Amino acid sequence: GTANGRYINNSMTGGYWTYMFGGAWWPTQDFGLSGNYARSVRNPSVTELFAPRSTDYEYGTDPCSTAGIGAGPNPAIRAANCAKAGISQPFESDFNNFSITGTAGGNNKLKNEVSTSYTGSLELRPHFIRGFDFTGSFVDVKINNAITYLGAEDVMDACYDSTSYGPSNAYCNLFQRNSSTHQLENYQVGYYNIANYETQALQAHLEYNTSLTRVGLPASAGSVGLTGTYGHYLKSQQSYLGSSYLL
Repeated sequence: GTANGRYINNSMTGGYWTYMFGGAWWPTQDFGLSGNYARSVRNPSVTELFAPRSTDYEYGTDPCSTAGIGAGPNPAIRAANCAKAGISQPFESDFNNFSITGTAGGNNKLKNEVSTSYTGSLELRPHFIRGFDFTGSFVDVKINNAITYLGAEDVMDACYDSTSYGPSNAYCNLFQRNSSTHQLENYQVGYYNIANYETQALQAHLEYNTSLTRVGLPASAGSVGLTGTYGHYLKSQQSYLGSSYLL
């Protein structure tokens, strides 16, 4: 077995542990079992944390516009929240037709991205087939608090698609509408810990190497080797603002 760990204290994101442990067991010379578990961390980059705020120009699809009201992971929630905001249909948003001015930059409140992964493997090396080696593995990788850049359309979607719509919703505070026309007038966008990812896969690797002397050829004939690799994805999923999407 093997294990290691490291403690890191980051001036922006605080202290945290990363670690890995694993082991292998061969009940016979013909097959063995192995597995490992790991936790690792990615700190936000300097750009993600400290990029200076600058003027930004964006356009897209306003979720409360007639063109956007029926979209999103749950259109009924979006429509209800837009109605709470006082936006009645039909609504033609300037954001859909030309650029609106806002600001974009870094976010010094970002947290670390955290990944956890584990692998379980079965390896076959039958003694009666010299040179044969087969390994089959199951792999699961999860990334939480993934840092994603959100633009003006993204933060509006995050606000109006939320079941906690209102002043307490941080994303609803990142843009401002005109109190009478409801047109988008300003926004503040950048990087946020907003996504989670998970991938599960099966992997297989086969090797067979043998000397050609085994088929009656001289040693000078060398050897022959066969290699094959196969991968099959069981799951590849992104969770964005709590809504899951298969990739």
